[in-house]
Amino acid sequence: MKSFKRKTLAIFLILALVATSLMASPLNDVERRYENDNAYVSLRNAADAYDVAVAWNAADQSVTLTRGDGTTRNISVGEAGGFNDNGRVYIPLEFATNFFEEPWQIQFQAPLISQPRTTDAATATDEPSARGIAGDGITGGLHRLEHAGSVAYIFGSLHGGLDDWFPLADIVEDAMSRADIFAFEIDLTIGATEQLAIINNIMFLPDSQSITDVLPEELYEHYIYVLTSWLDNMVGGLQSEMYYMNPAFLMLSLEQMMVSNLADIDVQAGITVDGYVVDVATRLGRPTVGLMDFEAQQRVLLTPPLEIMLYMIEQFLPYEEALAMMQTEGMEMLDQMIYYYLTNNAVGVIHASHPNFDASTESAYDRYFREVVLNDRSTLFANEIIRLLEDADEPIVLFVTIGKSHLFRHLAGPYFTSTIEQLRLLGVEVTPV
Repeated sequence: MKSFKRKTLAIFLILALVATSLMASPLNDVERRYENDNAYVSLRNAADAYDVAVAWNAADQSVTLTRGDGTTRNISVGEAGGFNDNGRVYIPLEFATNFFEEPWQIQFQAPLISQPRTTDAATATDEPSARGIAGDGITGGLHRLEHAGSVAYIFGSLHGGLDDWFPLADIVEDAMSRADIFAFEIDLTIGATEQLAIINNIMFLPDSQSITDVLPEELYEHYIYVLTSWLDNMVGGLQSEMYYMNPAFLMLSLEQMMVSNLADIDVQAGITVDGYVVDVATRLGRPTVGLMDFEAQQRVLLTPPLEIMLYMIEQFLPYEEALAMMQTEGMEMLDQMIYYYLTNNAVGVIHASHPNFDASTESAYDRYFREVVLNDRSTLFANEIIRLLEDADEPIVLFVTIGKSHLFRHLAGPYFTSTIEQLRLLGVEVTPV
């Protein structure tokens, strides 16, 4: 059986972070209330979004929550860090995300590691706080451009986060305060119901095909054997509808679940860098837009062409083997990406994201990822930024949030491009802030 190459592992990590953080949480549809710049949601509305029943216990100011399967959990207003406003209980958005995404098990994230596990003593620090690592805060490689009488700021996200990453650096917070419009890779305010409808439309093979229709016999047997090892450990076994699901979508979804369970950072929409910027836009009452259609992006990320899917299946490792690799090499890579992101080291982020790139040994999957997932999207983002500025009826300030490596991926070599590079090729002067 073939093993994952290190660069293929890096690709799966990036895809897991992007695909997860850009998926909607049911809490996206819940109205938020801001107190002292902190986001709160109504406990009852949050529970309704997850189909959880609520019973208020006035005597001890607590709430009993009951899931559809009959399991219950009691929490007090104080435990949740919330408050009671005329009989309506509000809880912090972060608490709600942790509580309802992993029901009945509140997992307050441990402090982010202060350095990659491979960092030598020369760069080590004893400071456990992300703010300590980032110094004056995360800058995200902030760049500024002027075009068609308007201004755009371009900020790089890691598509993950912890609460001590925020607020961001003063220059970023200042740029956001000036913004008239906020742009993201996709529209992050799209409702969870609409997103799920789109995902349900792309997660299955076309024309009611099953995996027996598209996979050679030997590859089919390998896929079912390995898939079963994952499903038995993660979701309770192989289900009949999975024979009709796109294998690439299912494999990447399982990889995403593994990364989410192992990672030191939260990759759910409520606590990511992207989610924080959305909250700022909401608090300021500013509109948000997406640079790429949601369905188009999900198809690029999660349903690649047949030859790419077949290669992914060939590389698909049994659960225990994949878990061991993700716990060691995978988390080491993610630690490095996080560390370089927090230390505002663009070269480090790119190096960690593209280890040992060699065009002469590039597989079809690596090439698809480089050309379509990375380069084509970086180019599209540049074109959409220009379009938004040129289509504005009056001068605007646009604040753009995209994956940080989209800003600097040209640093990985001549086979890569970036949004910054594409903007400059269009004749626009883009300067770091």
